Amino acid sequence: MLQAVPDVPIVILSDVGEEHQSKTIRSILGSGAHGFIPTRTTGIPIAIAAIRFVKAGGTFAPLDQLLTNESARGPIQTDAAQQTSLTSRQLAVLSHLRQGKANKIIAYELKMSESTVKVHVRNIMRRMGATNRTQAAYKAQQL
Repeated sequence: MLQAVPDVPIVILSDVGEEHQSKTIRSILGSGAHGFIPTRTTGIPIAIAAIRFVKAGGTFAPLDQLLTNESARGPIQTDAAQQTSLTSRQLAVLSHLRQGKANKIIAYELKMSESTVKVHVRNIMRRMGATNRTQAAYKAQQL
């Protein structure tokens, strides 16, 4: 598929069991895909956010599942999380931040409390070295 449509980012939706997830994700991303979404553990709002994130130029993979079975190999991180070490939930919040959405809207769309969104935004800003949410969104765009 990558040869047929090289300008289209490929996202894989998978129902593979968790015991094989780490190897599968590494293989898929190593083959040139821009995203991996495990359908057993990812809700629709996160999947949509991940697809939007990939469409915007990022690479998405659930880091917690990447690291579960092969923690001895060290952390493998996606493009957007490479310098910032963001969790999958933080990446989802960041995707919404980049769209200019308010905390209340982000909370509703991701089915979390507004205070949880505020904590994620604060952690995103800290990890990205941003002083405000606009700067965090700008830095994310640069990545």
